[in-house]
Amino acid sequence: MARKALGRGLEALIPDRVGDTEDVSIIPVAGGEMKIRLDEVMPNPFQPRSWFAPEAMKEMVESIKEMGLVQPILVRPHEDKYQIVVGERRFRAAREAGLKMIPAVIREVDEREMLEIALVENVQREDLNPVDEAEAYRVLNEQFGMTQAQIADRVGKNRSTVANAMRLLGLPEEVRRSVSRGTLLMGHARALLTLKSASRQKSLAREIETRSLSVREVERRVRDPKSDKRRLDEARSPEIVDLEERMQRWLGTKVRIQEKSGRGRVSIEFYSQDDLGRVVEVFRSGPKLA
Repeated sequence: MARKALGRGLEALIPDRVGDTEDVSIIPVAGGEMKIRLDEVMPNPFQPRSWFAPEAMKEMVESIKEMGLVQPILVRPHEDKYQIVVGERRFRAAREAGLKMIPAVIREVDEREMLEIALVENVQREDLNPVDEAEAYRVLNEQFGMTQAQIADRVGKNRSTVANAMRLLGLPEEVRRSVSRGTLLMGHARALLTLKSASRQKSLAREIETRSLSVREVERRVRDPKSDKRRLDEARSPEIVDLEERMQRWLGTKVRIQEKSGRGRVSIEFYSQDDLGRVVEVFRSGPKLA
């Protein structure tokens, strides 16, 4: 089933105004697009995405090498060059694939519209992690004076959803990084937000990652930290917890040791083929476990 488009959509934000009375400068080219030099293109300074999945980028590069860039990017004139409005991932992949020219549609949009359009496009494709999405909402709110209700209308979400997303920005930076890379879920983050102390938030976030605590366990821990912590500590020996933490520092990724009666398993997480290769290299020739 096709997913319903969110908000007013890109068409409403950047309508085709050819023939309208509004003063919108569009370079007249066949089909509404033209080829521009890659070295004339600059990134979107309001790009809401801070992380591009390496594997997905690699696949796009290979596709562009084989088929070329089929879908044009959207840019706006800026000084004597162009700034990307939508399509930074395609631009990066085209550059890596060695293209010199790239198809583009050119529109006159202001800075607020740049962020709005990029945000709506990423939200509709579900490409943003929760922290990047919240940061984009913050910029619209603080830098461009949009209310939470106006932002919600733009992206097709409830105002309360936007408000709850922006609350994530109140978490410590290291906790936000964990939410960004997916080692903490939104449910974990919401539970951590009920704690008043940043040090407690960070401490519990580390424990969520090292012990693979469920959202329900964290919610119980927040409500009754003493009894739940005692139960968890009794379930696992200090030696196992210490070894788990040392292995995480050694490998630079999440490690989980499950042990009972001298038997068990060790689980090591990786987030891409490159990350897996890095972990394997640590085992093969990296530094010794301290």
